[in-house]
Amino acid sequence: MGTWASGLLDNDTSRDGIGDVVYALLDALEDAVVSENVGRISGTLGVIAQLSPYDLSDESAETPRVRNAARTALIGARPGVRDVLAAIAGGDPVPGGEVLAPNLVALLSEGGKSPFGARFPELFDSAEARRVVQGIVDQMVAAIAQDFDDDYVHTDLCREGMAMGQLGALLVLAPAKLPKATLEAWRERARQGFAAIQANEDGEVEFHRGYYANVDAVLAELIARSS
Repeated sequence: MGTWASGLLDNDTSRDGIGDVVYALLDALEDAVVSENVGRISGTLGVIAQLSPYDLSDESAETPRVRNAARTALIGARPGVRDVLAAIAGGDPVPGGEVLAPNLVALLSEGGKSPFGARFPELFDSAEARRVVQGIVDQMVAAIAQDFDDDYVHTDLCREGMAMGQLGALLVLAPAKLPKATLEAWRERARQGFAAIQANEDGEVEFHRGYYANVDAVLAELIARSS
């Protein structure tokens, strides 16, 4: 898989991992539309807007079902949520939104452009929508754990870490509870992985150094948030 820089999402593997999450979200969106669950639709749309803003554009093949879901949720949505849903349904720019701070974007993408879209807090104002976010975060935590548990993957996270993009996504998904002890264990595991690279005198050790430094910084930020 291609790796072009030291950001967590500067490689094909981690982006494929995000893509898998988005595909599952689009299927979940269909289920929420069938049940006409406004909270689930809003929460799922909110996460899709963050992880794959392309799917809100005119160019995506998924745009019709994204906009259909927004139209379905409009019927029972509250005023603040309705404005955001109406913009998504009509293909218009969504007003407002929270974006990731530049210092955190730099950990994910060396080019300085965030791989994630804005967060629209109105879409997460219901308990059902917040449960959607927590469920996605819990699934990501399980996937990330597999990467760190694998003796091969954790010594080559920039090429083999399918869930490293999901680790980066934890910086933007909120509100959600994160397991502090697990994050701390991952941080130590990543440090062990880089130590193994150094011990093996890998010819790409300096490249790995940058990538693992970014992994460490992301985990430090997430640990601080989980306190």
